[in-house]
Amino acid sequence: MPTYKVAKGDTLWSIAQKLLGNGALWSQLGYSGDPNKLPVGTVLNVPTKTSPVATAKTTTQYPTVPTTSVKPASMPL
Repeated sequence: MPTYKVAKGDTLWSIAQKLLGNGALWSQLGYSGDPNKLPVGTVLNVPTKTSPVATAKTTTQYPTVPTTSVKPASMPL
């Protein structure tokens, strides 16, 4: 699995955007610390198309719920 060494100014989002094509996939980089405190020099594993992490489903499907229009009740002044 390829690796990436964190440089000054990097964020997990920017690294995922650059290497995985989508910043929202930052959790696939396998960093287990505080994502707001990414130390320079940290080595991250970058998933490839054949690794199990990269092929895992990354979106959640929620059931569609029908909506109805509701007229707000008038409130006295």
